[in-house]
Amino acid sequence: MDDEGPAATGEGDRPSGPDGPGLWSLATLGLTAGVCLAIFVGGGLWLDSVTKRSPLFVLLGVVLGVVAAVTVAYREIRPFL
Repeated sequence: MDDEGPAATGEGDRPSGPDGPGLWSLATLGLTAGVCLAIFVGGGLWLDSVTKRSPLFVLLGVVLGVVAAVTVAYREIRPFL
């Protein structure tokens, strides 16, 4: 049985054509990064107010938000690399 799909050609899920991500994809990427940061920082602020440990959970939320945003960005941009 001959498989002539993307895995057989070694291209994976790379989009066809010379263009990279479009404007809508980049706008969505920025919005997603902002939402990731907002959720984690908001959660950190809430945990700080509940536990009375002022900078601890906000800083943890910033770190986790950045990690989540970079992970989402990598998954979105990976097909174009």
